[in-house]
Amino acid sequence: MNKVASLAALVGVAAAGSHVNKEGVVVMDMQQSVHSHEYRQIIRQGSDPMGGNIWPVAIYWVEIEVGTPGSKFPVAVDTGSYTLDIPHVSCSTCIHKAPNNVYNDKNSSTSQSIACGLDCTLIGGICKDDACSFSNTYETCDLSDPTAPCTIKGKWFKDKVTLGGATGSVDVNFGAITSQTSNFDQFKNIDGVMGIAGPAGSKNVFSSLVEAGALPNNVFGMCFVEGKTSNGTITFGGTDPRLYEKEITYVPDTGVAFYSVELKSISVAGQAVPSTSSHSAILDSGTNVLLLPTEMFDGVKKSFTDLCDHGAKLPGVCNTTKSIFEGNCYDYTPEQMAVFPNMTLSLDGVDLHMQPRNYLLRGVPTKAADVYCLGIRDTGKGGLLIIGDSTMENYYMVMNRATKQIGWAPVNRTNCGSIGHL
Repeated sequence: MNKVASLAALVGVAAAGSHVNKEGVVVMDMQQSVHSHEYRQIIRQGSDPMGGNIWPVAIYWVEIEVGTPGSKFPVAVDTGSYTLDIPHVSCSTCIHKAPNNVYNDKNSSTSQSIACGLDCTLIGGICKDDACSFSNTYETCDLSDPTAPCTIKGKWFKDKVTLGGATGSVDVNFGAITSQTSNFDQFKNIDGVMGIAGPAGSKNVFSSLVEAGALPNNVFGMCFVEGKTSNGTITFGGTDPRLYEKEITYVPDTGVAFYSVELKSISVAGQAVPSTSSHSAILDSGTNVLLLPTEMFDGVKKSFTDLCDHGAKLPGVCNTTKSIFEGNCYDYTPEQMAVFPNMTLSLDGVDLHMQPRNYLLRGVPTKAADVYCLGIRDTGKGGLLIIGDSTMENYYMVMNRATKQIGWAPVNRTNCGSIGHL
C-alpha cells in the first residue's frame, strides 16, 4: 500500500519457520493465507516464512511478538512505509478474526505510552486528548481504486518487539490502531503493518534491531513463491543463497525515504514504449500490481493494440470494445494466455521480466474467481509509478541499506516457499 506523505507496502510471513543461520542472518518463511490472494519474511541472519499472495489478500506478512509477555501479531511487510502499526484492544473497526490479535497495553509490563511533548514531535505524532496520536492515510489500499485514500488512527506506544523469535527483543515506538476506514481492503485479512523503509536515522523495527546489534548487517531480502510451507521468505541481516539463482546484480537506490530505482524504459514484445523512459519508480511490497501514471499506462496500452495491427490475436485487446485495459476480465485458456507478449522493465543495469502470468491475474475480489484481469493499473495524470509484487515475484530482491543499493537475482522457485523443508 502507498502512504500519502509516506508510502506503505505490505508483505506476509510466519515465524513458525524462522531460524538463524551460522552468520547470524534471520530467515523467515511467509505462510499461506486462508485466502487465495495474499502478500510475503527472514531472522540474526536468517530466513523466515511469509504468508499472503497477490490476489485476493494483496499483501505478504510475517509474525512478530510485542510486549512482555510477548503476544504474537501478523503484520504486512511493507517496503513503502517505516512505522509499525497494530490493532489496539479498543479498536471496534479493526479485524479480530484469526490470525489477528489486539494490543492491550495494560497486559504488558514493558508498555509505555508516548507523552505529548518533544518525544511525540520527534516521531511525527500529534498531541490529542493528552496523548501522542497518529493519523496515517494511504493509497493502493482500496483494491477497487488504487488512488482512493484509506486512513488508520490511534495512539503511540513503546514496547518490546521481537522479530521471528530469534533476534531478542528491542524497544520500538509503534502505533496502536484505534480506528480504520472500512475501505482498507489490505487490512481485512491481516490487520497490521511493519514498515521497513525510511530515511537514515529512522527507527523502524528493522533499523532498531540493526542498531541494537541483534542483526549482523543492515541488509534484508525477500522472495514471493508459493511452496510446501509458505508463500515466500524474507531474510533479515543478510542474504540467503538458497533463495536465488545465478548472481545478485545491484542497482543504485535513488530514493530518500523510500526504496526507489531509475526506470529507463518499459518494453512490450521487445519494443520500447516511448512514453516510459527515465522515471523514478518506487519499490512497494505492499502494492500487489504494477501501477503506472496515465501517460505510461496509455503508452503500454498502445503497444499492445499495435500488436493487433501486426497480426496478433490477443483476446480482450484486439477487435473488442471491452478491453482488459478498461477493467474488463476474461476466462482465458492456457493457449490464449500464451499468445500475450512478455514485458520488460529496464532499470539502470538490470532488466526485470514479466510474463503474461505476472500481469494477467486471477482472484480479483470484485470479479468472478475464474477470470483474468489486467494487473497493470492507471494512477492518473502525473500519478505514482510503483513496482509491486507481481513484478517482484520473479526475483529475490535485496535491500542493502548500508550501501544504498538494491539487488536482483532470479528467484529459486523450488526453495523460496519451502525453507522449512530444506
